[in-house]
Amino acid sequence: MKQGALCRANGRVIWPDTKILTNYPSRLLGLLCYRGIPAHSAYWFPKCHSIHTYGMRFSLDVIALNREQQICQVTRNVQPNQVVRIAQADSLIEVSAGCFQPLERWLGETLIFIHKDECYENRDSTDLSSDFSSSNRVYEQTTE
Repeated sequence: MKQGALCRANGRVIWPDTKILTNYPSRLLGLLCYRGIPAHSAYWFPKCHSIHTYGMRFSLDVIALNREQQICQVTRNVQPNQVVRIAQADSLIEVSAGCFQPLERWLGETLIFIHKDECYENRDSTDLSSDFSSSNRVYEQTTE
């Protein structure tokens, strides 16, 4: 499972803890084993245009991306035991229901995934603490 952060095209981090579910077992189980999703986390299902919430114990917000990774639809508050199918979607992102981000206003905006390892590429250990504090500031600004 790949991990990283999802950002808007302007560089603002939306979900600093994003997991990409690419293999069959992780996609099949999805979030069934979880009791909820933290507000700063997202689960991305590439090459997917439908999800189900059978057996889940919490609600989701679902963000659909087209092939260019632009937000093409937002479905809020998907309750357990439902199916969401979005024909124009190339991939889907699941986040905690009631996501505070104004996702509907971002329709058409491109999202960028930054792999966790790329954040620290070509840097020594002294740079890591400053990177962490600056990424926290960006995250704090987006949550206000």
